[in-house]
Amino acid sequence: MSALHLLLGPEDGKKQEYLQALQAGLTKRLGQAPDRVTMYAGEQSIGDAVTLLRNGSLFNPHQLLLFYGAESIKSQDDLALLARYAKSPSPEGTLVLLSAETKVSRKVEGAVPKSQVKIFWELFENQKEQFIQRYLRDHGRRIEQDALLLLLETIENTTDQMRSACDLLLSLFPRDSVITEEGVDAFLFHSKQESVFTLFRAIGQRDREHSLEILHTLLELQDMKPFQIVAGVSWQLRRLLSAKERLQRGQAPADVWAELKIRGKRNQEQMLRAARAFSLPELQERLRLTAEADGALRSDRSGIHHHLMTLFVYRLT
Repeated sequence: MSALHLLLGPEDGKKQEYLQALQAGLTKRLGQAPDRVTMYAGEQSIGDAVTLLRNGSLFNPHQLLLFYGAESIKSQDDLALLARYAKSPSPEGTLVLLSAETKVSRKVEGAVPKSQVKIFWELFENQKEQFIQRYLRDHGRRIEQDALLLLLETIENTTDQMRSACDLLLSLFPRDSVITEEGVDAFLFHSKQESVFTLFRAIGQRDREHSLEILHTLLELQDMKPFQIVAGVSWQLRRLLSAKERLQRGQAPADVWAELKIRGKRNQEQMLRAARAFSLPELQERLRLTAEADGALRSDRSGIHHHLMTLFVYRLT
């Protein structure tokens, strides 16, 4: 089993499946689960990771070390250190380098055996639809096409998030149900589970206190990554800006929803309220803030990411 892996791309659900299989293989080989350690670029360096792996663990014969932010390994010293480690890795450790990007330094990629470099691309639209249809069908439910499209519009389109949304639908709709657009619409607006969708709804209402409460839930209780939240808010802001521009030009709301493929009665009502709550310049400024937040998250230590996210949501509302 290889001691060095590189997992790239935005599809976090498939990455987690890969990590689960890797951990299961190590557990079978060792006779016990390895000590799993997580590090983040910006807070710790690749040098810290190598040192930890070289020193080993006092309480476990093997360490599975996940190093997030592989795209940040760029300095000549860090690249040389990684290359040396790759030539003679610790027999007591497995190093997994991870990045949401699809490309990293060639020297980082070159240090990892080609067979262990994996890119997890975002699924194509038809693959996302097939994933949800198959998952629900395997559990005795069917979903109408309009309902499926509405669901995909309002959740993070990674396999783990789609699976989580499907599990919630399974708890609401009995076996042999046909899930309709109205059913998904009601589910999205009455589900007790917070999401980037409910966060944006609160932002659209300019409800700062509730927005910050939802943010806290996503970060602390659901362990959602700040990058995912910013990406989700950015996507919805771009749609809101597009809707605002068209409404301001005098287009009828029904025509705007059809053109932008904004489905679901409650979803459309929320979009219309948000468009009325913000001026066009305010939305443009908030879209700029999302780009600024994304840059700050990539350049600052992960230890202050929660503070950055609080400031981000505060400024949006």
